[in-house]
Amino acid sequence: MTAYILREMLKVAPLDDLVDISSQPALLPKCNFGKHRGTPWADVPSDYLRWASGQQMDEDVAFTVRHHLAERAKR
Repeated sequence: MTAYILREMLKVAPLDDLVDISSQPALLPKCNFGKHRGTPWADVPSDYLRWASGQQMDEDVAFTVRHHLAERAKR
């Protein structure tokens, strides 16, 4: 199964690109903690994102919080 998935991914992007993508933090779809657990990050209030940005979080959560704060700053 893994070989099949890799073969399909290589049809979309070269190996170097896949390695680069996999080395970056993931953009998480939903909040996985606290009072907003299960809520899509796009729907989490800005004040909660600002609070979360000051907390010690794993790399994927910190990346996701920064991403959503930056997106809101563009508006």
